[in-house]
This record gives sequence, C-alpha cells and structure tokens, in this order.
Amino acid sequence: MQFAQVISNLQYRRFQDENVIRHKQGWIAMLKWNSLRHQFQLAIRRNSWTSPFSLLSCALLGTVAGLTGCGSSPRETTSDSAATEVEQVATELVEGKRTAHRGDIELTSASSVQPEELSASQADPTSPEALLNEIARLRAAPLDLLKQPVTGQKGMFEEIQLTPEQAEAEKVRRAQRIIQLSTQIIARTHNQPAQEQAFNNAVHLLTDARMQLALAGDEQQGKLLTENAESLFQRDPTSFAAMESASRVLQLAQAKANGSGQQDPQWTLAFARQARLFAANFPQETHRAAVNVLAAGRMCEELGYLSEAETCLAWVEQGFPETPFAEQASGPLRRFRLVGSPLTEFGGPTMNGGHLSLQKFQGQTVLIAFWAADSQKFREDLPKIMAAQRRYPNRFAVIGVNMDKDEQAAQALVRRASLDWPQIFYSDAGKRGEYNLVARHYGVTDVPQYWLLDSQGIVRSVNLSMNDLDQAIVRSLTR
Repeated sequence: MQFAQVISNLQYRRFQDENVIRHKQGWIAMLKWNSLRHQFQLAIRRNSWTSPFSLLSCALLGTVAGLTGCGSSPRETTSDSAATEVEQVATELVEGKRTAHRGDIELTSASSVQPEELSASQADPTSPEALLNEIARLRAAPLDLLKQPVTGQKGMFEEIQLTPEQAEAEKVRRAQRIIQLSTQIIARTHNQPAQEQAFNNAVHLLTDARMQLALAGDEQQGKLLTENAESLFQRDPTSFAAMESASRVLQLAQAKANGSGQQDPQWTLAFARQARLFAANFPQETHRAAVNVLAAGRMCEELGYLSEAETCLAWVEQGFPETPFAEQASGPLRRFRLVGSPLTEFGGPTMNGGHLSLQKFQGQTVLIAFWAADSQKFREDLPKIMAAQRRYPNRFAVIGVNMDKDEQAAQALVRRASLDWPQIFYSDAGKRGEYNLVARHYGVTDVPQYWLLDSQGIVRSVNLSMNDLDQAIVRSLTR
C-alpha cells in the first residue's frame, strides 16, 4: 500500500459529499455556534470504525498498490456521480473537549510542571523557554558548517565545513532533535493555560520538522504527523494547534502531489480529499480552505479525474458562496455539468468576421477544440483531427475556439495547417486569451481541450483524449 493512501483509506474522517453539499450551510452555522463545545466525529464504514486525519498513515505502512475504492482511474462524470466517491458514513456529534493520546505526544497525563513552579523554571535548562531557545539555535545555525570545541583550549571552537552529504545528514539530525525537544515542551505545557504560547510554538516546530522529514522520505514521520494532528483535533478542534497540525498534513499531501515537478495521481487524489477534510473541520479558515480545495480540483482535472474535480469545486461553490472563490469554481462546474445535456450556451464571432452558431451543425458529430498557436500538444493532435474529418465527411465537424492574444499568431497557424474549421475569435483584444468569453464562461484555462457533441447536440465529453477520438465518433454516429 503506497504512502499516498495515508490520505485515502486508513482512519479518514470524511463527509459524504452529496449530503454535505445539501446541508452544509446548516452544519457550518451549527459548528460556529458550538465552536467551543462541539466537534464532528465522522467515520468510514469499512470493516471497522476509523478516526480523523488518517489519510497520511495507511500508505506509510505498506507496499505499493493502487488506490482502492476512491476513484483510482480517470473517468468522465456528470454531477449526479460527484458524490459517489465515498462510501456511506456515520456522523456523530460529540460534546465537550476530549483528552487524546495518539502517536508519540501525550495530552492526557498531568503535567510535570505545576503552575506555582513555572516562575522558578525559567532558569531550568529543561524548561519550555530553554528548550525553545535550543530549538531556535538549531534552526538558525548554518547547515553546512559545524563548530566544535578545540581540545585543550577552553572556550575556543573550530569551524568544520561539511560536504553536501554530511549537511543533509545534519539536517535530518537537527529535525529529529527538534522533534525530541518539541515533544518535551508539549508534555510540560499542554494543560497549562499560562504556557499556551509555548505549547503552540512547540506544535508549530514539531509538525514542521515531521513534515520536512516525511518529504525527505521518512514515512514513519508522516504517519506520526497525522496521528499528532488527530490528537490535537480531539483535544480542541477550535485551537491553533489543531489547525496548524492539520495544515501541515495538507501541505505534505500537496507537496507529494507536486513531487518532482510532475503530478502524482495517487497523491493528487489524496490531496483533494485532505483539502476537503480541512475545509470541513476548519470552516473559519475560509481563504486557506478554499484556495486548497480549488487547487486540488484543478490538479484532479488536469489528470482526468473529473469526478474528484467536480466534487472539490462543488464544495467551494456550496461552502463559500458570495466569495471570489465560488466565482472561480462556477465556470468549471458549468462545464462539467454539460455532459449528458444539450449545449445551449455557445457561439461567438469568427476569425473571418462572421458569427458562429451551433444550429448549422445539426445532425453532425461536432468536436470543439480550444487551442492556441503555441500549444505543442495541439499541433501534435492536428493530424488525428484532420484524419477524422477525412474518414467521416459530412458527418463530423470541427469548431475551434482560439485562446491566443496575438491575432497574427493564430492566423499564421490556421494558414500553415490549412485549417478549414470556423474559429471563434474576438476582434476586441480585451476578450482574447484567458479573457475569451466562451472560455471564461466554462472555466477553460488550459489548452488544448476537446469537447464532443453527438449528432443530437448532446455533450458527450468535455475532456476528450485524441486517442479516443475515433471510438467517440463511432459511438456518436450510432446513437
């Protein structure tokens, strides 16, 4: 089981999206009203009940395998299937704060430092303040340079330049030391209100160190990060510590999804689920939650996971209405919801000065190509499109929606490739490129993108691969 399944299977507190979308305004209001007293405890019905922030633990423990039960392959979808990616879940509203002990941080036992002892502990090298100072020194010291005492010369030090390999090992050693020190601080301050700032600082340092080690390949630290986040959420779901640790889990998932400059499909799905979980658990974090869910939706769409992308965007639309984030989600959602319906809102001025309407294409299968002259992928796809035109004369038509800002660049490619399709192109420079009215209406930002309409004018795909073009045309013609 792969590391990414940490975000997908084990102990994942997730909502049934369809139900959340239907009732979200009500439960957000309730959560805010009871924010100091209540939390949502959700569990997956698998073989046993499981607990929150699980995602980052399952993949840490096993062998490489594909995701199961979570939409592991790209597929087209309609809005009716947007919520089918999760199994039926049970929701339990729990009053009061909980004590928690999970992973390697202890939040239940009495602190070893009593309130009356705090002032005396300032000179104690094991006090929270002293430990925080030691962490600060570790973080500030250069990684590639060590200072060691000179033998026989008290108070004298020599500098040792480290190799890149030694510096990397030193980075790991310091992170591990920071984890040890932060854990000690948390144990001594978690039930001391006067030490809340030290507690929060320690949580910040602990989760950052765990995340860095997990990104470097230490899967055990990733598992512990999620377990710590669960403990802190159970301790107080409204606290800075709960939000900070959950945010680190989310950052880890996103970084893994974007690893090595390419998107990892399994981690992209994991990031999408974790982003929605964060939005559900911390609705007050509007900006951070919405930005991450939007980013996850875009990443899923780029990889062809349209059901997951639609689910993410629907969360933004319903959870953050009357915000710019909902506006950003509206275009892509409008596009996803076209599948299975007639395309009624489409048309515009053409490159030759006319106006394009779909009515002239009745009875034909239509490919709508969003393209730009500098798209290498589009130029590679052109031979397949032209071959399909030759194979299905009078039954297959192509419409271009040009996304260039430079009219000369667009016209040059049309001439060079001998494109005889009508091209939607705006004479007003303010309506070109990303401001193309058709593209903006449907949230099209990347090219090429291909839609397919059958001979009845019904949208069959808004994410067609050119490898599937012939089969899609045949299916359309036989409907």
